[in-house]
Amino acid sequence: MRQLHHTNARRAESARLCRVSGQVRNPAGMPLGGAQVTLYPHEVTVITSPDGVFSLLLPPGWVELVVSSEGRESRNIGPIDLDSSGGWKGDLILPRSDGLRTDRTPPPSWNGWVTGHRASMR
Repeated sequence: MRQLHHTNARRAESARLCRVSGQVRNPAGMPLGGAQVTLYPHEVTVITSPDGVFSLLLPPGWVELVVSSEGRESRNIGPIDLDSSGGWKGDLILPRSDGLRTDRTPPPSWNGWVTGHRASMR
């Protein structure tokens, strides 16, 4: 009976968690794998997968996301009220920090699954 109570308590606890997820991309729409997503006040950092995706479960409350990647401008998102929203999902764009307007778009052979405009390189 004790094990059953523990399992039910764990289910109740997980039912109160909120999913925070999204995808980090460059301005040309290409995924940014290896970007860091830090959630405050929990100070939990996750690294995006090779396709730029991140996902984690947090308890309800206010959070702020700080997204960064080497050679990119950092972005702050929030505060986000996970109590009222039940979670958060979004696509995050990180521009280059070297002053160029956008990244190069992939070759046309990629069939246009990337949105955005072609960059004019300096």
